[in-house]
Amino acid sequence: MIQPLSKQIGLVLAVVAATLVCTFASDTSSAAPTDNLRLIKKGSDDDYSYTWGYEIRGSILFHNYDFTDDPSSMEVEGTALSDNVDWPVTMIFLGQSSVNKVKKLFEKPFSSTGGAMYFRAMEDLEHYVRPEWTRWGSPWWYTDSDKGRKTGLCSSGTLPRMKFSTEHYRIYGHPYYDGWYTPSWGWFTVATTHVDVRECDQIANRDYYCCSEQTENRLANLAASRLGRKRVKRDKVNLFNADSGNTVDGNHTFETDGKATVVWLP
Repeated sequence: MIQPLSKQIGLVLAVVAATLVCTFASDTSSAAPTDNLRLIKKGSDDDYSYTWGYEIRGSILFHNYDFTDDPSSMEVEGTALSDNVDWPVTMIFLGQSSVNKVKKLFEKPFSSTGGAMYFRAMEDLEHYVRPEWTRWGSPWWYTDSDKGRKTGLCSSGTLPRMKFSTEHYRIYGHPYYDGWYTPSWGWFTVATTHVDVRECDQIANRDYYCCSEQTENRLANLAASRLGRKRVKRDKVNLFNADSGNTVDGNHTFETDGKATVVWLP
């Protein structure tokens, strides 16, 4: 008998949460963002290995943060990826997912754009994995760049007619296909979230950036109201990037529970 759509969605989301695994062992909620940087592995088989000649069909690797610079350039320059994290991944979009579809869903009130950041993932649908292929120079790594969407062009505590803060998300997918794909997940995209506070007051050093959970919750609420609550599973997938408030560069504060909200797009 065919199950109702709500039960089908719940079953798929449960499988997603159960089968997502991480290449590192522990969840360090008090660690700094540079320590929390992980490769997340999602595939159709829970038995993974990087030994020579082991075949992984339908798997994908991605980091649980985006980056301030193109990872390809960082590798050439010898710059550590962990020194250039921007914001944690806090949302995963499944179903008929694409970058443009997510932006269309949240077009109101997220109508402005920000600055570009970078995200990279490696697909390995039919190849044998070798240790050197997990390096950034592998031809199976694909980089996406996104300026994201914001609730206001800029924020200020002093300039007239400007909000004190703006919520900001960036959404990433395969640069050629507008989304990533695995047989078990289907098409999916991932998003990072944060809040820009007094961004236009940079000259006076009054700007700061924080609150990934706030924007994640805002997007989850919007998705629930526009798609239905059964299509939104809050804090469903552990991405191992929990942080209780570490500050980087004096004005970036990382606050997240490390558990991504999953949204199922029709």
